[in-house]
Amino acid sequence: MLPKSMFVDRKNEIDLLNKIYEKEKAELILLYGRRRVGKTRLLKEFIKDKNSYYFIADISADILTTFERVIKDQFVRFPNWDDFFDFLEMKGEKRVVIVLDEFQYLYKVNKAWPTILQRRWEDLKDTKVMIILCGSIISSIYKMAMGYGSALYGSTDDTVKVAEYAGAKVLRHKKNMGYGAAIQSCFRYARENKFDVMVIIDGDAQHDADLIPAVIKPVIENGTDISIGSRFVNGNGHDVPRYRRAGIGVLTKLTNVGSKEKHKVSDGQSGFRAYSRNAILHINPKDDDMGVSAEILMQGRTRNLAYEEIPISCRYDVDGSTKKPVGHGFGVVISILKYMEVQHSLLFFGIPSVILFIAGSIFGINAYFLYKQSGFLSFGPALITIALLILSMLSGMTGIILHAVINAHRRI
Repeated sequence: MLPKSMFVDRKNEIDLLNKIYEKEKAELILLYGRRRVGKTRLLKEFIKDKNSYYFIADISADILTTFERVIKDQFVRFPNWDDFFDFLEMKGEKRVVIVLDEFQYLYKVNKAWPTILQRRWEDLKDTKVMIILCGSIISSIYKMAMGYGSALYGSTDDTVKVAEYAGAKVLRHKKNMGYGAAIQSCFRYARENKFDVMVIIDGDAQHDADLIPAVIKPVIENGTDISIGSRFVNGNGHDVPRYRRAGIGVLTKLTNVGSKEKHKVSDGQSGFRAYSRNAILHINPKDDDMGVSAEILMQGRTRNLAYEEIPISCRYDVDGSTKKPVGHGFGVVISILKYMEVQHSLLFFGIPSVILFIAGSIFGINAYFLYKQSGFLSFGPALITIALLILSMLSGMTGIILHAVINAHRRI
């Protein structure tokens, strides 16, 4: 058993930080990740033999007073943020490391903090100060620290390098091609490397990676093809915000349309799933955007894959989504309709054809009775009748032709 104070398995990260430290020039570094992965321990190990100050932020209004206590100098006072950065500029005459842990809370205390950081960083660029911003609420941090106009905008992101140092295989696209395109790459890589099990978990810090064994378990022990981490199974989901619960509920119902009981799910938009070798081989998602989650489930039921849902928890104190809820929802609906257009062409075009035919017939009957009463043909209702019946015929023929073509293609 290792002593609790022993620091292990972070040599690559320490080496990377030391390499930056040795440059003897101003550096502004963003270190982020979910909670309980050892960020704070890593930083304390890094600064233990260096000229440094470690500050941990919170949401108290007198956070600068808390920072004063870290300095342990009765003559150092920070009435405002400019005084704090003046102190850093003075200390930056020699190499010094400044750690601001949980720095995202500073934004909650003072919405202008990112702007102050941007402005004062210009003064610090000629010093030898090395500032490390460390936090856990990933998406908020990224928007605040690396968004357009921020101090780190356009800077290098070493997430890939650190992940590779840790032994991860990183798949990269040259540009942002969409959530669905990333999922496609995962399936392609898993097929090419003959994986037996694949876990996909959204990287927005909302899911708990410690639950991976629980989500994998049905695949390994029960022969399940798709194990879904569900926020709503067994009556759960009370911690999900109402607007999310309502939106996910609608999208899940649409995803379940036409499903047998064994393929109906409670959380059709879960970003935490495990896939068997069989699922990896037979699922081939095409959607490049957010609709891929529904597409995978619809493909799975077409191929009669086995589903199982596992209860999971999800954090909503992190703003992890890069898409607005309305845009996300419309994208999923369009994806579902596209899939139904191909997989259920008779149903997709047949139902509108019947509705149009009934509507055309009603207008036609109305036009006929008007003609019988007045002796004159009412041009408006007659024209609407003809238009509706033509559209009904076109919709029906489209469904029949598309159904025939798809079936012929499957037989080839």
